Amino acid sequence: MKDRRQFLREGSSALGALMTVNAIGATSLFSISCARREAGAAFVNLSDAEAADLEAVAEQIIPATDTPGAREAGVIYFIDTAVTEGMPFAGMLPFLKDGVKELAGKLQSSGSTAMRFADAEHDVQISLLTEMEPTPFFGMVSTLTKIGFFADPKYGGNKDKVGWELIGFDDRHAWQPPFGYYDGQLMAEERDES
Repeated sequence: MKDRRQFLREGSSALGALMTVNAIGATSLFSISCARREAGAAFVNLSDAEAADLEAVAEQIIPATDTPGAREAGVIYFIDTAVTEGMPFAGMLPFLKDGVKELAGKLQSSGSTAMRFADAEHDVQISLLTEMEPTPFFGMVSTLTKIGFFADPKYGGNKDKVGWELIGFDDRHAWQPPFGYYDGQLMAEERDES
């Protein structure tokens, strides 16, 4: 009979193996997403119309000004991949699709002549999103937009590292000590001793 420690050891090993397999799959999916973004390829989970509407929402959340916005960062490719089966937001795909339909319904009842949210005038888009701001749909799109804008570019968004550039993040492969006074002092003392 296994004791509790043996069970926990074996269970954690199995969990670690499962997480590794999932991480490998996720990494390859995000790499594919990055390649699709670069090629301007078709979407996997979203229709072109849904992607255009979600991209328009993302562009209102992080608009292009004198710096690139969500559209230029390719956030929609991150969102499309993030809702793929087996990914962190996989369960959100039906939720996003329903939200896009709700947005289209609100657009039609607003009196706008645009057929899709992406085609609506800026003021109409802002008005509709202001109305939808307290909804879980807007919260989810806002979250995915921010993650896609600032995440590592290998995950499909943050094209050309525009998000990192915006916040002044220096993407170095490695950092060289000393990080601060104490580390520098310690290294100098070690050097003097040898």
